[in-house]
Amino acid sequence: MLRALGLALSLVLCAGCGRNPEKAVVADVGDYKITVAELVEFQKKLPQSLRSKKQGIEAQKDYLQSLIDKYIMLTEARAQRLDEDSLFLERFDREVKHRLRRELIKREVWPKVEVSEEEMRKYYEEHKLGRALRVRHIRVATEKEAEKVMEELRKGRPFEELVRKYSMDSSTVARGGDLGRYFRRDEVAHHIGDAVWDLKPGEASGPMKVGNFYEIIQVVDERPVPFEDWKPKLHRILWRRNFRIELDKFIGDLRKKLHVKLKEDNLDLLLARERESGGRPPVFSEDEKKLPLYTFDGGKVTIGDYLKASCRAVVRPKDRNSLLDWIDHLLHNELLTTFAYKEEIDRIPEVAAWIKKKREELLVETLRRKEVKEKVEVSDREVREEYERHKMDLYYLPERRDLTEILVPTRKQAEELLRRIRAGEDMEELAAKYTIRRGLKKLKGKFHMHPSERPVYGSYYDTVMKAPVGKLMGPVKVEKGYAPSDTGYAIFKVTGVVPKRPEPFKRAKRRVRAMVRHKKESQRFGEFIEELREKYRDRVHIYGDKLYLALEQLAKI
Repeated sequence: MLRALGLALSLVLCAGCGRNPEKAVVADVGDYKITVAELVEFQKKLPQSLRSKKQGIEAQKDYLQSLIDKYIMLTEARAQRLDEDSLFLERFDREVKHRLRRELIKREVWPKVEVSEEEMRKYYEEHKLGRALRVRHIRVATEKEAEKVMEELRKGRPFEELVRKYSMDSSTVARGGDLGRYFRRDEVAHHIGDAVWDLKPGEASGPMKVGNFYEIIQVVDERPVPFEDWKPKLHRILWRRNFRIELDKFIGDLRKKLHVKLKEDNLDLLLARERESGGRPPVFSEDEKKLPLYTFDGGKVTIGDYLKASCRAVVRPKDRNSLLDWIDHLLHNELLTTFAYKEEIDRIPEVAAWIKKKREELLVETLRRKEVKEKVEVSDREVREEYERHKMDLYYLPERRDLTEILVPTRKQAEELLRRIRAGEDMEELAAKYTIRRGLKKLKGKFHMHPSERPVYGSYYDTVMKAPVGKLMGPVKVEKGYAPSDTGYAIFKVTGVVPKRPEPFKRAKRRVRAMVRHKKESQRFGEFIEELREKYRDRVHIYGDKLYLALEQLAKI
C-alpha cells in the first residue's frame, strides 16, 4: 500500500513538471535557480569521499544545501564587488584566454592533422624500431677505467669476466652484467640507443657517459618487434609532430591576416637592457613598459608584457634570437586570442557556459581567500600545542628494525654464505662482497625497515618483523624490493629495534603549522557559511517536493 502511494506521488510530481523534469526548480537563491538537472550533475561529479552518508531524500537535502551555499557565496562576492578585484580579474582573463585559444586550435587546426599508414611505416623503419635488444653492461667511474676495459675486450677477454672485475653495478654483477630483459628502442635514452641499435649480438659499444658514470654495453640477443605493436605509439608521435606543423602554418597565416609588425628600435632597447642586467630582470620606467615590441590588427605585445612573462626566468636571453623566441611565444598567444574573439569563439554555447561557470568558481575562490584564508593567523604557540597533543598519533616516526642482510640470486649461494658465517666469517664483510641489493655493498648490507614499507618488501617484511633480535635467519625468498633487481634469497640478522617515537619538532614544524592552518581555516569557513546562511535566509526558497525528481533521474543513470 505504502509503495503504491509512493509511486502515485512520484507520478503526480512528474506530471506537475511537464515533459522535462530536469528543468524543475528545487530552490531559488535570490536570482539564481537550482534545477533538478544541476542537482543531479553535481552529485555525478562528487568523489566518493565527499558523498553524503545519508540515503534517499535526506541525501538530496545535503547536496542541495551545498549548492545553496555556493550561490549565497556568489551573492556575497557580488555584494562585496569582488568581480572588480584585480587578482580575480587577472586570473579570470588568463583562464578565459587559455580556453579560447584551445577551442580555436581544436576547431581550426585539429581537423587538418592527419597521420597515414605510410608515414608510420617509414618512421618505424628509419628509427630501427623492429628489434628489441637484451644487453649487459659494465659500469665504471672514469673514462680512463672505461678505456682500460675496452683495451681488455679488444684483447679477447670475456665480457662477463670483465663485469666481475670492473663493474660498479652490484645489482647485475652476479648475472654477468645482464639487465634482465629485452628493451625496445623507446625504453632507452637516445644517445645509448644510437650507440647500440646497429650492433649485432656479441658486439659491444664504446664507452658512453651515462649520468656520473661510464658504460660499456654489449648486445646479448635480439627479438623482432612487429610494426603492429608500435602502431598506437607511432600514431601519437606523428600526430604530435604533424599537429605542430599545422599549428605553425596556422599561426603564420594569422601573422599575415593581422598584419604583424616588429618594432626594431624597441627590440634593440630591450636586448641592450637584458645584456646590461647581469642575469636579473632588466629595469624600465612605466612609460618604457608601454613601448610595443610587436603590433598587429587588434592588439600589441609590449615590453611590459615581456617583463611580466619572463620575471621568473632562470636564464635570461642574451642574443636577438633567444629574445625573439620569448617574444614570439607571447605574440602567438595574443594572435590566437585576438582571432578567437574575432571568430566569436566565446559565444559558442558550450564555451559561453564554461566561461560563466569559471567566473563563478573564481569568484567563490576569491571570497574564500578574503574571508577565510586572509583572516586566519597561526601562532608559534598554537603550532607547539598541536605538536604536543598529537606527537604520538600524527607527528611520529614509526618503529624501525635495523638489520644486516646478504641478498644473492640463488638459494644455493645463500646456504653457502650461511655456512661460512656460522663457521666464523664476518657477515658484514661478506655482505660488502656478495650482496646484490642495490646500494648495499658500500653499507655492508646494513639497512632498516619500517611499517610503511610493507608494500615494498611484501612477505619478506613480515618475516623480518617476526625475527628475534640477534638471530641469524634464512635463506628467505625475496620476491620484491625498491629495485627490480632486489630479488633472490636473503640471509639476515635483526641488529636492533627502534620503537615508535615523536618526530623532532624542528623537522615536523612545517607540517604541524600546515595542519593547524587547515583546522583553523575549516573552522572559519564553517562559521562564515553559517553567517551567510543567516544573512541571506529570506532570499532562499526550497521546493522540497521536487527532490523526488532528482532521485528518479539518478535511478536512470
